[in-house]
Amino acid sequence: MGFIEFKGVNKKYPNGVTALYDLNLDIEKGDFVFIIGGSGSGKSTLIKLLYREEKPSKGTIVLGGINVG
Repeated sequence: MGFIEFKGVNKKYPNGVTALYDLNLDIEKGDFVFIIGGSGSGKSTLIKLLYREEKPSKGTIVLGGINVG
């Protein structure tokens, strides 16, 4: 079990754009992670989900054992 976990996370915006589809991510405490990708690949959406500016359309987000999704 990681410190940050995304399980089957989808994010679809009201305008129909799917930013993330079926994302599974497991980051252990102390890991150093880079988030890279092209324009429109969902990097900002991923970060916004971590600090709850956005909520997932589907799936589970767990931070430090607490479900924040």
